[in-house]
Amino acid sequence: APPAFCLEPPYTGPCRASMRMFFYNANSGHCETFVYGGCRRKKNSFLKEEECMRVCGGHGHSA
Repeated sequence: APPAFCLEPPYTGPCRASMRMFFYNANSGHCETFVYGGCRRKKNSFLKEEECMRVCGGHGHSA
């Protein structure tokens, strides 16, 4: 099973940087983009889709 933080919803945070990040969507089984504010980063946030899928995806689900 993927790490528990992969189930967390995307978290923009209180800052306003508007960075495009990837999060793992447990409902779809894919990594999707969200807007990250730049601070208080949660673990379910990745700079690259490949890194997101490597950490959270590919656990018995079709990629």
